Amino acid sequence: MRIPGTFLITSQAQSPSQQHAQPVAGLRFNLLAAFISVWSVFGVYLDGWAHYHLANLDSFYTWWHAVLYSGVSVGGVILTIVGLRNYGRGLPLAQVLPKGYGVPYLGIGLFVLGGIGDMIWHTLFGIEIGIEALLSPSHLMLAVGGVLAVSGPLLATKKSQIDALPALAQLPIVVAVTCLLSIVSYITAFAHPLVYPWAGLAHRPDTIWFGQALGIASILLQSVILMAILLPTLARWRLMPGSFTIILTLNAVALSFIQDTFPLIIVALIAGLLCDLLYGQLKPSADEALAFQIFAFAVPTLFYSVYFTVLVLIEGTWWSPHLFCGAIFLAGIAGWGVSRLMIAPLYFQKDD
Repeated sequence: MRIPGTFLITSQAQSPSQQHAQPVAGLRFNLLAAFISVWSVFGVYLDGWAHYHLANLDSFYTWWHAVLYSGVSVGGVILTIVGLRNYGRGLPLAQVLPKGYGVPYLGIGLFVLGGIGDMIWHTLFGIEIGIEALLSPSHLMLAVGGVLAVSGPLLATKKSQIDALPALAQLPIVVAVTCLLSIVSYITAFAHPLVYPWAGLAHRPDTIWFGQALGIASILLQSVILMAILLPTLARWRLMPGSFTIILTLNAVALSFIQDTFPLIIVALIAGLLCDLLYGQLKPSADEALAFQIFAFAVPTLFYSVYFTVLVLIEGTWWSPHLFCGAIFLAGIAGWGVSRLMIAPLYFQKDD
């Protein structure tokens, strides 16, 4: 029997007590949530493209804002309808939403408040241009709400207590991770090597030290962000083949629209394929601490090895081998450091 307002994984008959338990989001519901997340994140990058490319923005009411806010609104409406239907069935208010979708619903609420704040902010201070669009307080509030809103499939699948997932059931997880990474990448795009390749010849600044320091800092920052998002997912599930190619490539495609760095998409594609091959060989998991740490070191190392190779081929680099080889190694250390933070509590647990 299907609980009204949700899409269950199973269609098996339920007892009366199960019929009044908190509903569990099934595959179709998670896929729908993933689609809405993509819709919303597409709106984010569309709005970002406008802020970077159009100099005469003078209104809050734009069609790219319409894409962004309509996606989030649809998600909020669907969850509200589901909640009202389950509340009408007699479920307590705290259990009317499918498991894992309470946090996204709060995120949507925060996003709505941020949208209202954004409209007021634009009215008072005008429209942001360039990097201002990333650090505007109202936009940061939108980003926090967006991160919470797109987490639904991840949280719902985690709460379902299902460890071995078929490929189709993993698709919402992969999409959610991609959307989560893309939101954080967007907010930190001012320090992202795929947006501002400081090591490239075309980006050599007059002050050499500035270009070196910012370039290395951006590599370290994005390595930490990438692994902080990927590793908890790897610790919980065994991902389907091609997951890293999908996540890294789609993220790079989105980022490329900010500063038209389309040739660098190939970096993410090649690095994603290499990471998928390595993942299949190492099989890292929370139970395999050594493989987990090796993989955490290898992902940023592979990514930035490919990055500098492609950069040299397409425009050349003014960085010395000492500098870019050291940057690659530091990226791996940053990823490994994130893995150590995840497994460190295991070493401090008291023996029974």
